[in-house]
Amino acid sequence: MAISLTAIVNKYKESHPEVHEWVEFTVGEGAKAKTFRYHHPIYQSNEESRRIARVQKSDDATNSDLVRAFLGDRQYDEFVKAGGVDTAVIMLMQLVQENDLPEMSVRDSEGK
Repeated sequence: MAISLTAIVNKYKESHPEVHEWVEFTVGEGAKAKTFRYHHPIYQSNEESRRIARVQKSDDATNSDLVRAFLGDRQYDEFVKAGGVDTAVIMLMQLVQENDLPEMSVRDSEGK
């Protein structure tokens, strides 16, 4: 019996309606706040995943390199101009992965 990856992803999306396609966060306060976003891991394209993996495998990669991989060049440059801090985004990424991804391996009440 083949397992449908599409069914797994769709089941995850169905059982986690609070998980949106984009993880959004702001830099700054009030009227000066600027919103940035990156794809939630469940929605990342192969290209995004490969770009991130290349940085993670690099021995000399920095936090800035990883955040740039997640945000993309243009958005990362704007993030830096807005006063964004790389380590805060790293912490956000860890929280998203720790809180969302482990549940994907847990079977639901129907055993799926």
